[in-house]
Amino acid sequence: MSTAKSRALLVLSAVCTGHAHTELRTRVAPAAAYRATAPLAAPRMALGAAGGGWARRGGSLSAHVRSSLATLRRIGGRLRAPGAPSRGPASGGSSHLGGSGAGRDGGPTAQLAATAGGGFASRAAARERRPGKLRVLFLISDTGGGHRASAQALEAALHELYPGAFDCSILDIWTRHSRWPYNTCVQGYRCLAKRPLAWRLLWTYSVFPPTREATSLLVRAAGIVPRFERALADASPDLVISMHPLTQDLPLSALERLGGGRRPCPFVTVVTDLGSAHPHWFDRRVDTCFVPSEALRRAARRRGLRNSQVRLRGLPIRPTFWQSPTGKVETRHALGLKPDYDTVLVVGGGDGVGQLGAIVDALASAAALRARTPTQIVVVCGRNRALCAELQLRPWPAGVRVVVHGFVSQMSDFMAAADVLVTKAGPGTIAEASARGLPLVLSSFLPGQEAGNVQFVTRGGFGAYRHRPSAIASTVMSWLDSPQQLADMSSNALAASRPLATYEIAHDIGTMLVGRESQLMPRAAASS
Repeated sequence: MSTAKSRALLVLSAVCTGHAHTELRTRVAPAAAYRATAPLAAPRMALGAAGGGWARRGGSLSAHVRSSLATLRRIGGRLRAPGAPSRGPASGGSSHLGGSGAGRDGGPTAQLAATAGGGFASRAAARERRPGKLRVLFLISDTGGGHRASAQALEAALHELYPGAFDCSILDIWTRHSRWPYNTCVQGYRCLAKRPLAWRLLWTYSVFPPTREATSLLVRAAGIVPRFERALADASPDLVISMHPLTQDLPLSALERLGGGRRPCPFVTVVTDLGSAHPHWFDRRVDTCFVPSEALRRAARRRGLRNSQVRLRGLPIRPTFWQSPTGKVETRHALGLKPDYDTVLVVGGGDGVGQLGAIVDALASAAALRARTPTQIVVVCGRNRALCAELQLRPWPAGVRVVVHGFVSQMSDFMAAADVLVTKAGPGTIAEASARGLPLVLSSFLPGQEAGNVQFVTRGGFGAYRHRPSAIASTVMSWLDSPQQLADMSSNALAASRPLATYEIAHDIGTMLVGRESQLMPRAAASS
């Protein structure tokens, strides 16, 4: 394995497995003690649904594994920074861990005000003592473009629904405030995302509790939590919103340290995966966890979150993806495309990951054989500048128009102009295409992490998964030659979408923090 691959695997394995200390303790602790410390389900959980093969089904771990884990915990206790609170379910966090009845009655405001330790009720009072805007801190990691895009969408919605009420900031906390090698996880992601086998190994490693437990101790011994504590103290947020699976566990622990064992502000998670999600997304200490699908609502419940903590809303996308454009023909004109050509949009994700070149070649060759309607292929290469330059210089078959772009900001317009989208199974792109009523051909997915997204599309009846470029091209051309099939899939895509999710989440959060509903809430979203 090359040095770059080895380093990337080291970085991602270190970061992605560094947040399981509490979760494994839950698996190992006796059920009686578990029930005595928090109103949570007994530790009778199987990991198979999360992508791993290890499961505990009511019995105990073998004695030597239990002994090894106890030794690791003792080492971790000596290495943990002085003053750090314990991380069991009963450690200082939100008071929602103290009783099963908290947050079950009333609307969103009453629920979270009742469950937030040092939370929304006290924040409302603090507003009177400290004039100015409420500070909302979004925690992300730029592993792909979807996490930042969702955070930006929520930020815009908060400003729109509650003008002048919030001061929002977005922080890639691992890149900015951790240390090597953990601060290079973005580069590691970009390397491993191009190597599915390596990613599969990493995913399996990261969902296997013993390896996650051991790595968690190493990450904490590296002093990451105190670094995060300083970053959060500098930000002084009134609310923290996590938009990434790696920004739950350690930031929560940092907030607990900052508050002397009790968080000084509430903490909310917005899950940005669709059909399947890493266990790191679900931490029982959060005040509220917003999920985009019923499958992830069930996953959150399996991971120990109470029903009152979980809210099904959808995946945050920018309003431009569900607001009606001027029309397909007009949009094509505005983008410099042929208005009467069948249009295929090929997107490789924010980092241009995937076999884009081979897919475009196959599509162009298949389109040249079509006699019915001329075809244009719009290619978005993302940050892959080398591929973008190569495709722009490549000769294409006669009668086929290929338009190549790098990173684009008007993706909603390109989707509005397209008849079919070919892309990897990124959750954000799927949610955006669904809101646009755009049929999809999924060309690749990250094992484990994005496998459920493929099922979300295929079971929803608005797309297919094809890996080979020739199969992708054949499927796309058959759809273009079947207008009724395209229309049916478009209807299915719209039915599967939750286009107003951004406003619904922002409205819930704004109502909780400000203490009133927004009069600017779109009517359709307010009805939910």
